[in-house]
Amino acid sequence: MDWYTAFRIIVNSITFFILFTIAVSIIPFNLVTGLVILIASIDALLDVLIFTKTIKVEGSIFLLLLNKFTEGVAMLVGVAMMVFAYIYANHFASPFFYVLMFFAVLQSVCAGIDSYTQFISKIKTAKKLIGLGEKYVKIK
Repeated sequence: MDWYTAFRIIVNSITFFILFTIAVSIIPFNLVTGLVILIASIDALLDVLIFTKTIKVEGSIFLLLLNKFTEGVAMLVGVAMMVFAYIYANHFASPFFYVLMFFAVLQSVCAGIDSYTQFISKIKTAKKLIGLGEKYVKIK
């Protein structure tokens, strides 16, 4: 296991725990927000399972669609948390909102990278663009 995989497993494990805890505590007060955050936590759990090779997304169309849906929701939750933290960071003297902003950016970037890397094996790039001729190469 390389350092990048270990880093992603650690980040997604922490993200799952935090988002799941927040979702469970918010659901009694606001069902829609709690369910959206719960879906984002499921994305973090799916990412951990994929990185540890417990499940394979490529073999199942259901898991692929579920992962795409949860990646999109996780990106939106990350952006919403970033905006929330940015709005409130200047009004309070606590470093909480700056830390929240950091983790929101990290969550959005990780969800974007996961969403992009699932499509990268299906992108055909002209060999001419990478200096190998005029035929196409499939990037894996």
